[in-house]
Amino acid sequence: MSFEEIFYPWEAEFDLFKVCNISGFEFYPYIRRDFVNNLLSTLSGEDRDYFRETGEADNKLQLFLKLWKKTEKTALKDVDMLILNHPRRVKEGDVYVCPYTDFLTDRFPNSVSLERLYVDHKHFEPAYTKNLVYIDRIVAKSYVYRLLYKKFRPKAYAQITGKARHILEKPLEELEKRLEISINKRALYERITVLCCFYRYRKKHYKRFLTELRPKMLVEVVGKSFEAKLFNELCKELDIPTVEIQHSILTENSKYPDGVRERQYADFCLTFSEYWKDFARPPISKNERFFVAGQYNFEKKLRQYGKTEGAADKGKKTVVFISGLVYGRDLSLLAIDFARKIAKMSNDCMEAVFKLHPIEYSSWREMYPELAASGLTVLDTNEKNIYELFAESYAQVGVKSTALYEGIGFGLQTYILRHPLATDIMGVYEKGFAHVVDNADELYSYIDSGNAIDVRAAAKYFWEPDAEENTVRILKRILNREISK
Repeated sequence: MSFEEIFYPWEAEFDLFKVCNISGFEFYPYIRRDFVNNLLSTLSGEDRDYFRETGEADNKLQLFLKLWKKTEKTALKDVDMLILNHPRRVKEGDVYVCPYTDFLTDRFPNSVSLERLYVDHKHFEPAYTKNLVYIDRIVAKSYVYRLLYKKFRPKAYAQITGKARHILEKPLEELEKRLEISINKRALYERITVLCCFYRYRKKHYKRFLTELRPKMLVEVVGKSFEAKLFNELCKELDIPTVEIQHSILTENSKYPDGVRERQYADFCLTFSEYWKDFARPPISKNERFFVAGQYNFEKKLRQYGKTEGAADKGKKTVVFISGLVYGRDLSLLAIDFARKIAKMSNDCMEAVFKLHPIEYSSWREMYPELAASGLTVLDTNEKNIYELFAESYAQVGVKSTALYEGIGFGLQTYILRHPLATDIMGVYEKGFAHVVDNADELYSYIDSGNAIDVRAAAKYFWEPDAEENTVRILKRILNREISK
């Protein structure tokens, strides 16, 4: 049985969205994303613990003082939108932009953007975003609150862990049997306890912030993050409509058991295309709350780079491997074998490039030692963005990534490595827009044959055109309460 066939019935059977409640903290929606990712990591044989990668690397005085510098304070009131932008900014000229939401700050100038922390508690600066404030100071104080609570109220702290264990012990034992894996339950219970402390502290201060700012609407990306979940919950209490803008592909943790409702979920969602709307299985009414809008940043980059003369136009077939954590090592081994195949065939018209995900930049040599020793071209900086790379390439290879769909939009031949984590992207293959490969020999044969797939129809299938105007039009309707929650 597949993961879907086991996991969603398990969630429904044990009624986890209702029973996972510790003194008002409905914790399951807050841990579900990382919990699912840990399960998939274990099933794929990878060694990655998403519960350890929380951004709380340490709580020393130096970190506290660093976070204390930036605050949520603003003199603005009665704004049209509060925007939870993406902290993984990209550099354009001399400034760093949020590629998903900064166009909204231009179109809705009476708005405030609230920036979450990126990896290692950092921000990319200087930022382009207007009316920008930060959660840093609230996060810093919540870290202190958790440490003090653990130190001075150890019994109460332990009781939270005990309640989490009591609620989840039997369901987790059953899931272990069905998936035939071992779950690190101790880490899960500890993470729930930590998040419970964060929830208690941050909820009070985020509510104060919302009450003072009085936004008419909240717009977010990364809706499965802790902060977005908490703001969605608060906005429902304050009757503020919430909208999530799709910024990446929808995966296993984007689907829910039939009939489940989650108050930490956004009221409305804007998707890349009808394909993604059909794919989704959300804990809200899809027919009434999901709208097709397209993706502003993809269209912008397609206009900027899509017409350039790349290596493919000059007879050079550059094959780019699109990496990502969890499956990165498997993909790197395929890339190494493919480069060796090129060398063996003395094919000067073909080359391989390995494009890392930004989160892999600092540690890829340790994670993928074979790749580090291979001599393969590895792109581990943002000096060349992925859209420039698409413009210069003939084909792309990957497992699951938003970039693969963007590459299709740029006209690249697409090859999917057969992998346990490639189930969602198999829809691309089933529609005839990609090939599935098991090894480097198959990949080389496909590319060398010259029998290309006509992917022009695929771009429109995954990407609704006129994204900026679609998004602005829909948001205005929600802002004016023309669409009811």
